[in-house]
Amino acid sequence: MQEYASLLHSSYKDVVTEARNKANGKNAEDKTLYFKMKEKFEDCITYFRNTAIRDAKGLHSKRMKSLRQEIGNTVTRLLNTKRKLLNTEKRRNSLLKYKEMIKNGNLVFDNKQRTFKKEEDKIKVYRGTGKRRKCTEVFENEYLFECYLQTQIRSLKSKMGLLTFKINKLENKLKYLNNKYIPAVQFGTKRLRKQGLTDEAKQQEYLRKRSNRFSVSGRQDSINGNFVFSYDAVGKTVNIYLSKTDSIKIPAVVFPYGQKQIEEYYKRQRRFHSLCKLKDCNEEIKLRPITYSIEDKGKYYIIKCGLEGVFPEKNYSKAGGVIGIDCNLGFYSACETTEDGSLKLSGNYSYKWKRQKKTKIKYNIEQQAKEIVELAVSTKKPLVIEKLKFSPYGKMSDYNSSKSKNFNRNSFAFDKMTEALKARAQKKGVEVFEVSPVYTSFIAKEKFSPYYKRSIHEMAALAIARRCLFPLRKERIPKSKQTSSWKKLYALSKKKKK
Repeated sequence: MQEYASLLHSSYKDVVTEARNKANGKNAEDKTLYFKMKEKFEDCITYFRNTAIRDAKGLHSKRMKSLRQEIGNTVTRLLNTKRKLLNTEKRRNSLLKYKEMIKNGNLVFDNKQRTFKKEEDKIKVYRGTGKRRKCTEVFENEYLFECYLQTQIRSLKSKMGLLTFKINKLENKLKYLNNKYIPAVQFGTKRLRKQGLTDEAKQQEYLRKRSNRFSVSGRQDSINGNFVFSYDAVGKTVNIYLSKTDSIKIPAVVFPYGQKQIEEYYKRQRRFHSLCKLKDCNEEIKLRPITYSIEDKGKYYIIKCGLEGVFPEKNYSKAGGVIGIDCNLGFYSACETTEDGSLKLSGNYSYKWKRQKKTKIKYNIEQQAKEIVELAVSTKKPLVIEKLKFSPYGKMSDYNSSKSKNFNRNSFAFDKMTEALKARAQKKGVEVFEVSPVYTSFIAKEKFSPYYKRSIHEMAALAIARRCLFPLRKERIPKSKQTSSWKKLYALSKKKKK
């Protein structure tokens, strides 16, 4: 573990220095990273050394990707705050205008604005839009209304000051990130580093977290499928070859999941290798790689091995119908259809997500995905999901909406939900189709939900399934709506809400 950690840390340090020199316009060094590591660690096996270099480059590329995401997030935040500042400034200017009118004795409100309304001597203040629009305050005369305006103008002025401070802060941050900034990874977690390594227990924990795992990918041209690890299926021992002279032998290693597959794999590898030497093998026969990884859990170690999966043939047939899936916050909505696209069964598969850890949420999602795939296997029908595209900079909060809405938006684990479905469906031989999500929920609300008297989410799953069954046919609009397209109908519904 420590040998791999020292390899990884030194190679990562060289990768970062090389990137910083390139950003500052300095000339590159004559020696490549591979030759540098070869000079430092001569005794190590080449493949083991190259694995650490590849992992170091992967860490750097991930860190640069997160930097680009952070830059995009700061840009969107900056634009949102500037927009908010402009709106508050407009609001303050309009209130100042009304105050000046009161002083001159000719208070008249514009017809466009819907906040204030004058009825004889009384002045009413309204809040909200559409059905939620209500009268919140009533002032008996203009003097009381002027006092109200004064307090509002002061609060808006202080709000503008805070927004300008925030804009300056974000602009400085953006300038710093764009000015040839190359970030680095903190091995051993930032939390332990910030706390300080005063105690021996903290030092040991920090060192353990700096070197707690490593993995080595397999190769086809090796007898054992891996140049660093080899497993003796008869003696149940794992041999780790880190250097040309030293090797580590771990006895009594048994894999609780897939021990038979691993034993068959090694028998097959050695048999095929002997056939290849005799030149009697067919062209179809190929050696397969095997990946190994070790994790240090303090009191014990976990050894994992990964084989190439042999999955059953997928069911692509849509002749008997499909199962549409609508992913929502906290539940899947599934709808089974017949061959002509009519509803057969529908329901929700909910999972716990509030006050849960990420690992627990992922486990809950996987359990529901298992049930959905089992339904698809029993009915012999493929699955259909939406092909959603989020911002390349991740999910951003809307600064004009409430905290609860922003929390729900960022808690929507769409990628985890789709990944769990695809992974389970691949194991069971179920095909997963992807369709466009345009107006699926709106079609469900306007067409299917009133007819079948089911929830919008279940009927959105029906719309998704029908879109996959009939890709060349568009959903008909009900005659009562009197419009030619769903786009126009959606625009009309938006206007009515306002």
